[in-house]
Amino acid sequence: MKNVLILGIFGCMSTAFSQNLIKNPDLATNGKVVSKSQIHLADGWSDANGGSVDLFSSNACACQLGVPKNYMGEQEFNGNYAGFTAYYEDERISLAQSIQNLEWTTEKGYTKYAEYLQSELTEELKAGQTYTFTMNVNLADKSGRAVQGLGAYFSKEKIEEKNNAALGYQPQVLSNDFVTDENGWTTITGEFTAEGNEKFVVIGAFEGSSKSMHTREEKKENDNQRAYYYINGASLAIANSPDSDGDGIVDAVDDCPNEFGTLKGCPDRDKDGVADKYDECPDIAGLIEKQGCPLEDKDSDGDGVTDAKDKCPTVKGTLNGCPDRDGDGVMDSEDECPDVAGSVALKGCALSATDLALIKKASEKIFFNTGSAVLKEESKAELDELAKLLMAHPEVKASIEGHTDNQGNDASNLKLSKDRAKAVKDYLIAHGVDADHLSSEGYGETQPIDDNGTAEGRAHNRRVVINTSSYTVKGKK
Repeated sequence: MKNVLILGIFGCMSTAFSQNLIKNPDLATNGKVVSKSQIHLADGWSDANGGSVDLFSSNACACQLGVPKNYMGEQEFNGNYAGFTAYYEDERISLAQSIQNLEWTTEKGYTKYAEYLQSELTEELKAGQTYTFTMNVNLADKSGRAVQGLGAYFSKEKIEEKNNAALGYQPQVLSNDFVTDENGWTTITGEFTAEGNEKFVVIGAFEGSSKSMHTREEKKENDNQRAYYYINGASLAIANSPDSDGDGIVDAVDDCPNEFGTLKGCPDRDKDGVADKYDECPDIAGLIEKQGCPLEDKDSDGDGVTDAKDKCPTVKGTLNGCPDRDGDGVMDSEDECPDVAGSVALKGCALSATDLALIKKASEKIFFNTGSAVLKEESKAELDELAKLLMAHPEVKASIEGHTDNQGNDASNLKLSKDRAKAVKDYLIAHGVDADHLSSEGYGETQPIDDNGTAEGRAHNRRVVINTSSYTVKGKK
């Protein structure tokens, strides 16, 4: 036995992989499940001893063998699962003690009763090859006990014991932990090196199964003599196979090999047994038959999108139920430029980081002679590039602001700032930019950005700034 590990507890995690060395890992049936002890209806599966493993199916009677509800409790899963008694503490009437004590008394009967399910492998294992085995189990709601020793034994021959005692084989994969979770599926995995020619796997409780523990307070509906587990299938793969997303499921059997996930290797963030990529309501736990959506269809904000599918269930909106006031396909809460139509790739903005850098550079390269509103020649190269950019993005509007330092007359400074801003606007219009997409304003010396008491500060304050409707991102320039 090697590297046995309980990976963790996941809501409705499945190992019903489409590709692995276990035959029919989904426990698919070739007949309707109508009573207990029918594991044989799953092609390739059987009882390994005289015990009787149950098979649960969504098409079976919910009061007995249904999914998710059945006679041992309730467990969500997108498919069939089996159920087996890992431990049973039997009691029987002790006639001698009853006569002696003049009252009915009991004593322990067989204390090593256990059930095992067995599956064929799709091919014989190769000697010296290391394999990874994984299974998912869940302690049934009405199970009053839990055990250690859950694992898997790989055999060259089919096991067909006739009694119902615990098997004494040495499993290649074994967990020494008590599995007590009654909510989600507990994943047990381990590596082993094959002797060669193994053709069957037997799953159940092996070493430590007689060391049972009570899992919770005694209740009328609990079977406090029994440790009963659900199992939703298993996988067997050659070890050291690539696992690109690091979720413990090798790429060969991972339905989402590039996304960390718990349901066949796929994300299932609401843990309802429907992978996000198939879930029509991925953020609200729902029903498998409703494609992951709840039974009730409610629309709290009245926008025509039910709460289950509405990403903004309390705010009326048009994009997945959320506001998108510029109509660019990016909801306002995620739109970095919510008031101008942009692209999804640019998070709702029309201009890229490169475009914004060009605008900033053009602003920094606008020069005038002292007291003049006539553009210097060295300003025009950058403004020409800016004109091309604005013509390529007619959805973007630009506002041009003029500013001065505090030297000279206030009124003269205000007029000069307005004239300079207009000069830039006129230049852009002359070079093809639509006049309706441009505005200009001057603020004189009223909005300094540096200390007017120094020559350097005054130079910074003498500026023309070009803002665009996509230049302001989330309230910042």
